[in-house]
Amino acid sequence: GFMQFAQIGMQPRHWKEARVLFNITMRNVNPYLEENDEEMLCLGVESCAYRFWTYHIMKPALLAIKEMDDIFYSEDHRQKLTDSFKPLAEDKVRAGVLFYQNLFKTYPEVIPYFGRTDMDFLASHLFDAVELLVNVFNDFEKALPILRHLGKIHDIQKIPVFTYGAIGEVLDMTLRMALPQYGNGTPEGDALAKLWTSLVNRTVLITSRISFVSERMLRKAFEWVDQTAHELKWDAAYLAKRHFDIENEVRTKGTYTHTEEEIVHGARVAWRNTAKCVGRIAWNTLMVRDRRHVT
Repeated sequence: GFMQFAQIGMQPRHWKEARVLFNITMRNVNPYLEENDEEMLCLGVESCAYRFWTYHIMKPALLAIKEMDDIFYSEDHRQKLTDSFKPLAEDKVRAGVLFYQNLFKTYPEVIPYFGRTDMDFLASHLFDAVELLVNVFNDFEKALPILRHLGKIHDIQKIPVFTYGAIGEVLDMTLRMALPQYGNGTPEGDALAKLWTSLVNRTVLITSRISFVSERMLRKAFEWVDQTAHELKWDAAYLAKRHFDIENEVRTKGTYTHTEEEIVHGARVAWRNTAKCVGRIAWNTLMVRDRRHVT
């Protein structure tokens, strides 16, 4: 919950802005407000909505931010991670190979998702990225573009979101095998393991966001083109090509472009599905002009 928001970098100023927007939204968008409710919301900081946000949302959110700050904004913690990383830094490719060996042994079901990727590249890149994250451990603004770049690489390689949990678990396993002092039962070892776990959790959460958005968009896109293909009697080869083109466009650009045929049919289906329209019986005769090229 709130810890995830803290991990992706939300700060007190963001929650204060959200509180203002929450009150504005409650006042202007809620169609069921009665007159006394509207008067209450206009009280501002004295309103029930403002107090609810402050005590039930803002308070736990700020506690989560403080917990994250205590971990990440510490030069001592960064130095401990840097010192512990030195054995891995001596041969990052070997460390990456060890990671993927552990991953495929522990979770063989993920092998098909990595079978179409450049494993030598991923093995060498993995701990290069980890080293960068260690170096900017206490500077989130510098870490964020690195995490997003890593997430984009995984998205282009079509690594699905559900594998990220396994990746975090196996990275922990690999660190335990490669670093003698990591989680060795001593207070110092357990504290070091907690630091690495915090770094891994933040990395997994942020890097998986790009793939999460892509997968959600692709599910909706495929649902629509499948419906269109069924209703317009597309052949299987053309539908497969549309799936391929859409996925490539979403993975590279973050969005995709409908064909004119999809736009026209979409407008007609929207009319067809408007239950209260008495004229929708003529939905299939709707004339649609595609003017997306006009600026």
